Amino acid sequence: PEGISQKNFRKRIVQWSRIADIYGLDSLRHSTTCKERSAECRYQLVARVLAGESQKSVAISAGIDSGLLSKWVQTYKIKGYEGLNLKKGRKSKKEANVSKKFKPTDLTPSEREELIRLRAETEYLKSGE
Repeated sequence: PEGISQKNFRKRIVQWSRIADIYGLDSLRHSTTCKERSAECRYQLVARVLAGESQKSVAISAGIDSGLLSKWVQTYKIKGYEGLNLKKGRKSKKEANVSKKFKPTDLTPSEREELIRLRAETEYLKSGE
């Protein structure tokens, strides 16, 4: 198809084939309703990824897109369990403006020292290879 590379197209076909093998051809049909997953369900999937399973295998077994699972994992890493309680619909204008103005806090002196030490260690390891 136009607008998609041959490599990505083949990856998508392989993914569809795996899903069809596991769940049958009906699983490839677009559902007419959206599955609403609870925060606990999302957490269980995220926990499997954090425990070492691949995102693709967890996503295929759950019947969701791996990009969506990746988004949940990132949200969990940043906001914790509460970040998995997703609200339906758009954010209000007030919420949207607050999130745009978010600025990270400055590093503490001990965090800054650790950052400098880790950067120096990384440079040392790179130069030794």
